[in-house]
Amino acid sequence: MSPQTNLPTPAEMWPPASGSALEHVRRLEGHVPSVVTDALHAANSQNADALTRCFHPDADVDGWGMLFEGFQGITLWIEKWIIENRVQFTDLLHAWDGSDLAVHTQVHGDSYNGPATLTFSTVGDTISALRITTA
Repeated sequence: MSPQTNLPTPAEMWPPASGSALEHVRRLEGHVPSVVTDALHAANSQNADALTRCFHPDADVDGWGMLFEGFQGITLWIEKWIIENRVQFTDLLHAWDGSDLAVHTQVHGDSYNGPATLTFSTVGDTISALRITTA
């Protein structure tokens, strides 16, 4: 998988001109399931309910080796790791292999700040799995 290269520079992406968190995800073009864009927008907007709705009830999140399973686990992950730490994902690049979507990003917030890869698996219009690793 290789990231698409017809993308704006980081300076063109940050800070977003309109102040909308949706500006952060403009770089995700082409073969990107809308639920991935919706999830990134919800995370950047600190909208826990909208982010939770992006996940399948049986989904799981593996964040740097910490596993959060099902609705309760994902709700806990969102509250503890996204909302409490005011996480933002910027400088998005993606690689799509037809089944999984790897989004390479910069993480900003009150805990980890640095590069990460978010690998999304989807089923229908929901996220079935999310793996977060250091880029």
